[in-house]
Amino acid sequence: MIKRLLPQQRFAMLLALAILLGAPAAIQAAPPPQSPAPASVAPDLPPQAARGRAIYQQNCTRCHGDAGDGKGPLATSGQLQFPPGNFTDAKFTQSRSPDQLWQTISAGRIERLMPPWQNTLSAQEMWDVTSYIWYLSTPAQLVASGKQVYGAQCAACHGPQGNSGNVKLQDLARYKGQTQQQLEATVTNGHKQVTEYKANLSVPDLQAAAAYIRSLSLRPDLSTSAKDGSINVQLVNETPGSSLDQSSPISVTLVALQDSQQVDEISRKADAEGAVHFTSLSRAAGRAYGLQVSYKGVEYFSELLDFSKGDATLAQQVKVYDTTDDAAVIRISRAHLILDFDATNLRVGELYFIDNPGNWTYIGKVPVGGGPRSTLQFSLPAGTNNLKFGDPRMESSTSLTDTGFRDTLPVPPGSRQVLFTYQLPYQSPTMSITRMVPYPTDIVNVLVADVGEKVSVSGLAPQDKLANGSGSSFLAFRTQNFPAAQPFQINLTNLPKTPPVAAAPATAGTTAATTAAALPTSATVLPAGLDQGLIRNSGLALGLVGILLALFYPTLRGRFRLNLQPKALPQTTPGAKLTPGGLQAQRQELLWAVARLDEDFAVGKVPNEEYQHLRAALKLRLVNLAYRSRVEYSRQRERKHVV
Repeated sequence: MIKRLLPQQRFAMLLALAILLGAPAAIQAAPPPQSPAPASVAPDLPPQAARGRAIYQQNCTRCHGDAGDGKGPLATSGQLQFPPGNFTDAKFTQSRSPDQLWQTISAGRIERLMPPWQNTLSAQEMWDVTSYIWYLSTPAQLVASGKQVYGAQCAACHGPQGNSGNVKLQDLARYKGQTQQQLEATVTNGHKQVTEYKANLSVPDLQAAAAYIRSLSLRPDLSTSAKDGSINVQLVNETPGSSLDQSSPISVTLVALQDSQQVDEISRKADAEGAVHFTSLSRAAGRAYGLQVSYKGVEYFSELLDFSKGDATLAQQVKVYDTTDDAAVIRISRAHLILDFDATNLRVGELYFIDNPGNWTYIGKVPVGGGPRSTLQFSLPAGTNNLKFGDPRMESSTSLTDTGFRDTLPVPPGSRQVLFTYQLPYQSPTMSITRMVPYPTDIVNVLVADVGEKVSVSGLAPQDKLANGSGSSFLAFRTQNFPAAQPFQINLTNLPKTPPVAAAPATAGTTAATTAAALPTSATVLPAGLDQGLIRNSGLALGLVGILLALFYPTLRGRFRLNLQPKALPQTTPGAKLTPGGLQAQRQELLWAVARLDEDFAVGKVPNEEYQHLRAALKLRLVNLAYRSRVEYSRQRERKHVV
């Protein structure tokens, strides 16, 4: 999360970094006076060492070392004037409070050539690093012993997880200003009941109890292997006048993910009341769970669940619906078409927000080749090639028609996004494309990369140019309340005149999966003039959604730009798989973006329409990450069973 540095901050950062990188001694002038350490900012989520470890490994190891022992390569090579802190020394956190650790990370210690991180890391990230530092300096056995002491002496009042009674031990704010020594004194002499226990507890027991109490708020990566979590699921049929149809058993699958990679799945049948109970679940940091319910041939999914708030039992309701073959329930709230150019082709991306506002799941009417019914149908311009889908499921759920393609995925109530891209070769500076929206549409937006061409769109009004903040601009056209199947024409003149390379168009009768099978989830497809790093790292669907957010929600761009552009992710080539760490980093960025969006909406900073569409787009990105993880897990299981 890189923010613009003030001049004095920029000078301090450059000075420290220049010395760290072995700059000549002549520039090692005395740094300017350091401003007072800022007050710590409360994190959005409870700190977790599992997240902090990844941030630490990326930013801190050159000085502090991989093990946190102060023996990083810059330290051992003699390039640092002052020895970095040794986080593995148990005395390190004895004399420093979590607040002090956070403030040091935030403001740096310029007098010892440690740069400030407050302009690079968020408050949440700095708390996660604080948690990891505390983990490094606190022996796991000490916390484990403290848990036993706590269970025997403290749990009756404070609860097993420290979230009962008047004093909530999970509350970071309560003890973050106390050093470990001060917390030990509080445990020993805090109130009359503890003073009475003092006679029965040794000093090591008191120290261990204090360490475990600290772990309740800092969430270190300790003692997380216990499988004591439970998820209680209740199925509810939301179609008016209907109840759960149990004529066939209802299967509920719990999918377990660790750092966004699927590691397990458990399937059970719902009981007569539509309830399912999953027990003995891991509550480890980075562990999340998703629910998949198969009802009347339709798959329903829950949002991801985790135990990060400390509760050992979670309750989740999953809504299911009766089905309908009436397409009148379907409409499009927004349709976005983006056009860009390379040396040989016009490249087009189309994103549709499909809405089913009713209480029935639309399953289509006409079967496709004796299989599932056709639900959604989209047209494609003549000459289309290189058709690719943003949703990996559509690689196997679609097939080509004479005029475009059809999909067989059901459309449950709520919003679903359909994203696809394709190319159109052109051989002259003039080109016309006929498009139509397949269902009644509230808003249609057409964006064309501004490369000097002239553009008109029949039935759509020209708008002010849109810029994406990185130097690229788009010609914009818009209309509202557009009827289904009504053609509109995009007319382009004065196009780039590079001769194109001929490409064979897709033909009816082949499957769309054949056309899209080569699509890597990290493919770079469009638009070339925008943030290629975002597209490479996040995949076709995520990249295009991010572009649309940046263009169509300029009032939110300043607040959400950094959250919408995952940082510090590995560069990938087409077809390459993102690492678990990269997927986890993306997921965390998206979760924080959703949380902050919800906060702004709650206080009236975001209009309802923009809130709904922005949240739906963020959710699309989360669903894609989870689906990619599940596909990879299935492939790994298949490989294990190959003899």
